Amino acid sequence: MVCNTQIPLDGAAKLARINRPAEPIFTIALPAMLAQIATPFGNYVMTSLISTYNDSAVAAWAVVSGLTIVAFGGIFALSGAISGIFAQNFGAGLSDRLRTTYRDALIFCTPIHW
Repeated sequence: MVCNTQIPLDGAAKLARINRPAEPIFTIALPAMLAQIATPFGNYVMTSLISTYNDSAVAAWAVVSGLTIVAFGGIFALSGAISGIFAQNFGAGLSDRLRTTYRDALIFCTPIHW
């Protein structure tokens, strides 16, 4: 016969019991969350600094921000998509396709930057 007695846990022990399985998740998730917050926070700081000038400066900043998104949209999309393509080919051991994917990504991105 197994005795299943539970020892009452205080708040810190309960928190430690919850955090233990979540720790590997937050090891990856926390830097990813901070990376996603960095750009909006930077825009907040820049907009608040520019707003000390006048409304026209804020309007110009909004136009430049919008044009930046349009100008770099393809590169941002490529960076999001290319990792899956690389991982699939790497996992399959297809090094020739890895080289081709890398070359094609460079060919795509180089004219945009020049």
